[in-house]
Amino acid sequence: MGTTQSNDRRNGWLSKDGVITAENVRRKGEYTAICAVKGRLGYEGTAFMQETYRNLIRDMDHFDDKGYALTDSYDIAQEAIVFLCGYIGRKLTDTVTDRKGEPVTILKACFLHVNAYLCRNIRKEK
Repeated sequence: MGTTQSNDRRNGWLSKDGVITAENVRRKGEYTAICAVKGRLGYEGTAFMQETYRNLIRDMDHFDDKGYALTDSYDIAQEAIVFLCGYIGRKLTDTVTDRKGEPVTILKACFLHVNAYLCRNIRKEK
């Protein structure tokens, strides 16, 4: 992986000033999902979560490769992408109301949504 791609991961795609558009919603969703999985990995730390994280990174890197089959881990990114599609034309720092009626940023609402998805749908290793 090149330095430019690595810098885009850290800085560009989750830029708080950037507007969510149809062209960048996929990448913003993918990187939001990566951050959520990484946070969950720090909390849970199981081998299964480590594999999920690695598979998600691999899926992102090879998404455009012809013949590459996405893993189940990419469902997490798709969940974030679909969530962010509801906010096209807005910034990640714009405020929305969460389920409890409290104001949160779109980015935090997306993290909460993906984390809830992980809690519901990712099996636990025993």
